Amino acid sequence: MSQALASSASVVTAIPAPATLEATGLTPALVFDLLLRHLWRSAELALADLAVQVALSVSLLDRLLGLMRDERLVEVPGRGSFDGDVRFRLTDLGRIRASDAMRRNQYVGAAPVALTD
Repeated sequence: MSQALASSASVVTAIPAPATLEATGLTPALVFDLLLRHLWRSAELALADLAVQVALSVSLLDRLLGLMRDERLVEVPGRGSFDGDVRFRLTDLGRIRASDAMRRNQYVGAAPVALTD
């Protein structure tokens, strides 16, 4: 790399995943719908993989997926040897809700978060 390019290059730092739902600025319903759409497309996902796909922390997703389990939207078909290796899949009710979520919005990607200085 030339010296001119090296001196003009800026350092890019990763923005840490929000640790709480409040820190995302998103509503629980929006995040639930996003998780439902991810699971609908993948059928079954490990917690760690889902965290990478939605760019939210494993601890935050673990709490949200616990609420979704309480509502009978997701189930745990298997567990691995560590916390991030818990796998989730949709229940019949979850598939219905995911289908509704896909009709409203087909976005399946990282959770949208506000970028601040």
